[in-house]
Amino acid sequence: MEEEHFSNSSDDKLSLEDAFKYFEIDDPKEATREAVKKKFRRLSLVHHPDRNNQSQESVKEMQKINNLYEIMEQEFDRREGNDRLYNENIPEEPAENTTKPDPCDPDELGISKTEQKRRRKVHKRRRQKARYKERTEQERQQAEYKRRREEMEEEMHREWEEARRKMEDGRVPKETKRGQTTK
Repeated sequence: MEEEHFSNSSDDKLSLEDAFKYFEIDDPKEATREAVKKKFRRLSLVHHPDRNNQSQESVKEMQKINNLYEIMEQEFDRREGNDRLYNENIPEEPAENTTKPDPCDPDELGISKTEQKRRRKVHKRRRQKARYKERTEQERQQAEYKRRREEMEEEMHREWEEARRKMEDGRVPKETKRGQTTK
């Protein structure tokens, strides 16, 4: 199958119609990104400079293929609404009746002022209880830490006293100069 070549020089502006013709797409509206990518890869393999001894014609042809493929990609992005340049001047319109009421805004939920006030008081009391509980838990942990520390200090003191008494009574063997113990 022989490829159709255009006489466009590198100075000419390539159009979307040129891209559709070059990629052999009959119906532009039915074209898919996957089909264009497949054609691009096939044409790239045929016209790649590495496969054509780095000839100038293949280099130009490959540049043209890349440019046309980029034009096609931009067209697909535009169709999908992903092209920021295309969409930057179009204001987004909010969909009608799709917003849910804000659960933090009592006015949107239709709650009366007295009910709002009651709920705030309940919420405030719950926060106070939680803070008190947290504070008492911290105090309990601190008291437990202090108690354990005092117990350890008392035990160390008892052991020290016992070792001192044994030394005084002579029950603990004394070390000699060579590190041997005697009774």
